[in-house]
Amino acid sequence: MALHIKEENGTFKLFGNMNADHAHDVRFFMRTKLRFASELKISLENLDSMDLSGAMLFNDLKKEALEFQKTVSVRFGSNKKITGPLLMIQDNVLLKRAA
Repeated sequence: MALHIKEENGTFKLFGNMNADHAHDVRFFMRTKLRFASELKISLENLDSMDLSGAMLFNDLKKEALEFQKTVSVRFGSNKKITGPLLMIQDNVLLKRAA
């Protein structure tokens, strides 16, 4: 399944598969949105899968936001299918939101 992003109530919800094929486009999209907002809310609760490039993208996005005194919040809900790549990069900040 292809990746699809839908904005709903100020939250960008991702659907489908987040992988290396989509990482560049998603990074550009999220950076552009963050440029014009002080806060960016992202939901990964509906993803079918995510690879290491997706985990690295959201980790880097959070770091970039901090540099510009902005906030990126990433929500996982109970989606256990995507926590593996986060464990690989040992991203404790993102993993706390996954619980």
